[in-house]
Amino acid sequence: MTDEWYMLAEEERLFCDVLTRICAERIAPKAAETDETSAFVHDQLATLAEAGMLGANLPEAYGGSGISAPALLRAVAIVAGACGSTASALTAHYLATDSILIGGTETQKQEWLTRAATGEALGAFGLTEPTAGSDPADMKTRARRTDTGWHVKGTKCFISNAGVADFIVLYAVTDRRSDIAAFRPSFCPRARQALMPARRKRPWGSRAVMSSR
Repeated sequence: MTDEWYMLAEEERLFCDVLTRICAERIAPKAAETDETSAFVHDQLATLAEAGMLGANLPEAYGGSGISAPALLRAVAIVAGACGSTASALTAHYLATDSILIGGTETQKQEWLTRAATGEALGAFGLTEPTAGSDPADMKTRARRTDTGWHVKGTKCFISNAGVADFIVLYAVTDRRSDIAAFRPSFCPRARQALMPARRKRPWGSRAVMSSR
């Protein structure tokens, strides 16, 4: 039989094997109740943090697991197979930490990525708008530099994890003078007080997703 994960290193296979057992024993049994009650997956994320999954997308230099892209794909698929809500919260966290990894300052990386990798800090990712979801080129949110930082004006929606996150990476347009708009991620620690909880949509399989605008 063909091994579809032949590209994984031996330690990555072991990582996924351990994760499979953890998800089967500690996450999958809670999935039905989580979907019924819509309770956020705090305990499940803590379990994944213990397994090294909250930093699986990050290099070891910032406290991550340093696994390959195929191994990360396999690991996320294992979590998704156990609980859709948990996988949604996990990957929203990844979008936030990936943004800091790619575009953040070294100070931000050292302060927040190391904490995010251990589960001490949970991230949220603010890209979607009422009129710009999969089309960020039509983004209406603007960011203007001021003497004390950035002034951001606009509306975001479907920001998964935002109501419980410790930091949010928010995307906005900074320059419309060129044909190609300049997009900049703004880093917002401790920004929960600026959020409005969105009405729960109760999507099948991921009803515990915490979304704000």
